[in-house]
Amino acid sequence: MTQPPRMDVTSVTIGAPDPRALAAFYARMLDWPIAVEEPARPGCPPEDGWAQMSPPAGKTGPTLNFEYEAAYSPPVWPSEAGRQHITAHLDIAVEDLEAAVAWAVESGAAVASCQPQEDVRVMLDPAGHPFCLFLDLPPGAAGRRENRGQPVGGDGRAVTRPDLRAQPFGGRTVRSVAEQAPDGFGDPGR
Repeated sequence: MTQPPRMDVTSVTIGAPDPRALAAFYARMLDWPIAVEEPARPGCPPEDGWAQMSPPAGKTGPTLNFEYEAAYSPPVWPSEAGRQHITAHLDIAVEDLEAAVAWAVESGAAVASCQPQEDVRVMLDPAGHPFCLFLDLPPGAAGRRENRGQPVGGDGRAVTRPDLRAQPFGGRTVRSVAEQAPDGFGDPGR
């Protein structure tokens, strides 16, 4: 085979102890509609179920699925050896970081105690999943970090993401994403 078959990433699935409640939190915070909610399966606890939401017309983003995890354990941020690690997180672009943090908290999120970047806020959803609110500055704006090789959103704009090289983290300056993550994989906040 000289070319891979068509493959499109369409959604992100988030495990939770109460998926419908977590979907309601994200629906409230993002102002996105919940498209599908399924009740608990026969013989399963009442928190069991599934929910799905997609961005409304005119907004960019993936479909978010929420599924029941019977043995759910919230991740620890920043990561600690021997504890549940973050396996993925949502990055949410905002125009006003202070207002977005206030709205997220009003919607049910908590501000994480560790905040490694000035223009990013690590938040925790009601199930303990970290997510990042980051300042989405327009091209050419003072303080904007250029996205070398970063993805482009459905609206054609580059998805901004701060350059993590030589950023302060935990009271020290790091040179790479791998240095920031205690397990050597991924990045703990961005």
